[in-house]
Amino acid sequence: MDTDNLIPISLMEKGDQADDYSLGNLAVEAEEYIASQSWCKSALDGHFGLGYHGIVGVFLFEIEPTHEQVDRLLWVVTGDLPPAYLVCDDCPNPVSALKAYIMEMRRWVEAVCHKQDIGEHIINVNVPPTKEFAEMLQGRLDFLEEKTLSRPGQEPG
Repeated sequence: MDTDNLIPISLMEKGDQADDYSLGNLAVEAEEYIASQSWCKSALDGHFGLGYHGIVGVFLFEIEPTHEQVDRLLWVVTGDLPPAYLVCDDCPNPVSALKAYIMEMRRWVEAVCHKQDIGEHIINVNVPPTKEFAEMLQGRLDFLEEKTLSRPGQEPG
């Protein structure tokens, strides 16, 4: 994975510590989230990929896994939405990681709205699978697509 266009988290401006959704605080949240996974011994190195203050942050982490089957590089998405990690296989950059996040979260929303089983093939979301939460998440995903990914000439940052 080429990290030349990513910013090491250690070099990021921390921002307002009282603002839970500052990019600096989203970086801390992302590191805590990935380090809390049972298959992660520790987060070794983190990079900021893209983000919008108050909305979303996409970070790349190298981790020390608990066993060999776990990927060492993972994207983590945090913000005013459920956190998630994504493998890098189909996500070579932060924009593709955010698109994959949106796609996976939409699968969860669809499963919940159609009262389908949330099995191991649907991303784990840290809220109860209720219609209310699905609708709230759907609104945030729509906002992400409309306001962040579909702005021609705008690069997240």
